[in-house]
Amino acid sequence: MKIFQINSSIGNLGSTGSDTEGIGKAAVERGWEAYGAYSRYRTESASKLIKVGNKLTAAVHLLLARLFDAEGYGSVFATKRLIRKIKQVDPDLIILHNLHGYYLNYSILFDYLSKCNKQIIWSLHDCYAFTGHCTYFETVKCEKWKTECHDCPLSKYYPKSMILDKSRRNFRNKKSWALSIPNMTIVTVSDWLKGLAEQSFLGKFPVKRIYNGINVETFRYRDDLMNIYPEKIILFAVANYWSESKGLLDYLKLSKLLPDNYLILLAGTIGD
Repeated sequence: MKIFQINSSIGNLGSTGSDTEGIGKAAVERGWEAYGAYSRYRTESASKLIKVGNKLTAAVHLLLARLFDAEGYGSVFATKRLIRKIKQVDPDLIILHNLHGYYLNYSILFDYLSKCNKQIIWSLHDCYAFTGHCTYFETVKCEKWKTECHDCPLSKYYPKSMILDKSRRNFRNKKSWALSIPNMTIVTVSDWLKGLAEQSFLGKFPVKRIYNGINVETFRYRDDLMNIYPEKIILFAVANYWSESKGLLDYLKLSKLLPDNYLILLAGTIGD
């Protein structure tokens, strides 16, 4: 049995890279062959790795996105090479993760996926798969994605477009591309994201929730924690990079409402 994963990163690098690596490692331990296609980032991996594109193709793709809101419309030859590699491997299962990141041409990729007669799983780590532009829309309370995106209030945010807003075109194309796949299962990492996916055009597919796993040998309950932090700890939250979209301002507001003997612990990094 062979598994082929596609993600912007792989190996123990970032949340989605770690998820992709964990799946590949588990597959190898069960006797499968595991392959992982990635973009600009790589660390040591249990999977056999295939790099998609290079710095030049990523730079050109980024320029298209910045000028024309065209994330997912570049990297033509890089994506064609990737598809040739997938055909060569002939996997039993293809798992998609984060396709955004200026390294894939969605039209070419989904044309292949719609015809390949493989079992497809799309593991969602954000909302980008079913919006016309953004990865998250909670900060602006936008619900256009439920019907059709247009006049995106987040066009200047990742994947940033400095000139054009093509969210309507992008939404229509994403919907058409996704619904062209006859055999796909959507997997989300939380009940919250599962509920959103079910309300989107991806709700046409089975939607399952599978929590991200953790190493319980590393992350475990510690009796001595209260000796280090004698206050009443009501919440411990983790993010790779804390920002407004991750809820940082909400935690700051909550901390001001709590008595002095209550403590919120946040793990992660904060930019300048």
